[in-house]
Amino acid sequence: MPKTNLPEAQYIEKTITIREMRLPPEVEMTKKSLVRWFALSIGLISEDESRQTVLDVLDAFLHYQFREGIDPTTNDIFDHMKKKNKAYSKRSPQSTEKLIRYHLNHLSSLNIAKRKGRTYTLIKHPTSSDITDSIQHSLDSNVSNAFDHITKGFVKLSDMYKH
Repeated sequence: MPKTNLPEAQYIEKTITIREMRLPPEVEMTKKSLVRWFALSIGLISEDESRQTVLDVLDAFLHYQFREGIDPTTNDIFDHMKKKNKAYSKRSPQSTEKLIRYHLNHLSSLNIAKRKGRTYTLIKHPTSSDITDSIQHSLDSNVSNAFDHITKGFVKLSDMYKH
């Protein structure tokens, strides 16, 4: 059956996927498992994701944010990825930098990170330095904006059914 495009699809600004997931003890045992869990929970990857690069970018980004305490550039992230995985050493730096930038921009579209000049940083809560407040604020703003539009549209829809 041919795929039909709904005319309203042109109004999609972004897709937000938040998954309610258990956090079992076995996931908490390794950083790699927690990175995958986090990426899956915020919709950065899908359940059947086969590409590893997005996870490597996230891992490197979080390494610089939390371990080094700095806002990394795409070159920093590429260097970190090369150190951890020799396969990146064999790739073209230009194509890898584009891919890293693509994944960082995806993190930005999810309100998890933002670009500051040549560096990327985690979104910070406007009044709190607590990381849990920051991630909660980022995810809440995504969902809140979507619900505002959904509610407005639903009210208009209900009015149309009443008349």
